[in-house]
Amino acid sequence: MSEPLSQRQSSYCYRCGHLWFPKGDTASKRCPRCHSSRWDVPEKKLRACKFCGMEYLMEMVEAPCPGCGRMQTEGISEHILRCNQCDYEWRRRSDGTPKKCPLCHSTEWNRPKAERLMCQQCGHVWRRQKTRPQRCPSCQSRLWDQPMRAVRCQRCGHVWRMRVCRSDDPQSICPGCKT
Repeated sequence: MSEPLSQRQSSYCYRCGHLWFPKGDTASKRCPRCHSSRWDVPEKKLRACKFCGMEYLMEMVEAPCPGCGRMQTEGISEHILRCNQCDYEWRRRSDGTPKKCPLCHSTEWNRPKAERLMCQQCGHVWRRQKTRPQRCPSCQSRLWDQPMRAVRCQRCGHVWRMRVCRSDDPQSICPGCKT
C-alpha cells in the first residue's frame, strides 16, 4: 500500500509550472503536462505566483513568493485548502484537487484573487472585467467610483452626503433649510 499523500515527495516542472506526485518511488522521466525531460532544471524565467499573481524569478520550489510569502506547493500536500477569492479555509476530503470552493462556489479558488470594484452609490461589489466600467451593474450610476462626503449646513446644522466634486461648490443647497 502506498504512503499517505502528505508524506510523499511532490515533483515540480520548472518549464510549465505543473506540480504532481510521481506514481512510483523514483522521480519521473518527463513532466505529465508538457512532456519535458528537463522538468527538474530551473529556468531563468519569471513565474507568476498562483496566489497573488506577482511575477518573480523562482530558483527553487521551496522558495516562497516575495509578494505574499506563500510557497507554490501550498495546498497540494496539505489537507487544509484555502480559497483565494473569499479566503475560506476547508479540510480536503480526498486526494484530488477540488473543482469549486464550498463557500463561494468559485471554480477559480486556487487562482490569484480577482480585482473587485465597489459602487460608492449603492455599495454593490463586482469583479472587474477587461475594461473600466462606465456604470454600476446594479444601480446604473455613472458616478459609481466617486466617493461621497458628509456635508453640514452652517445655518441649520443638517448633515447630508454629497459627491466630493460638488461639495466644494459654493452653489450647493441644503436639503433641510433650502439655503
